Amino acid sequence: MKTSPPQRLTPVEEDILRPLAKSSTYGLDLVRRSGETISRGTAYGYLASLTRRGYLTVKAAEQRDGAIGPVRKIYTITDLGHLILRAMDAANEAYAKVWNERPKGETD
Repeated sequence: MKTSPPQRLTPVEEDILRPLAKSSTYGLDLVRRSGETISRGTAYGYLASLTRRGYLTVKAAEQRDGAIGPVRKIYTITDLGHLILRAMDAANEAYAKVWNERPKGETD
């Protein structure tokens, strides 16, 4: 049985996954890092989707003494997540190269 290649990431998925390529963190931190351009609801929906697709793993953070509320979930990019980002980078570079080599006079 053949498996098809994964779909390209949406811009929001890419915005969520890229910071995780540098360090693991929790969802609210990703919202804050985005300058709040990604809402909490959007972030957690996408985090769940990226986890289901194998691009992220999630584990419960250690609860600090005296902390209240739910335990934070720490998201970590997987090898597959790194691979999809490299594939996106390669595709973007190829697109830019072709675009930059278009015949003179072609419009944007």
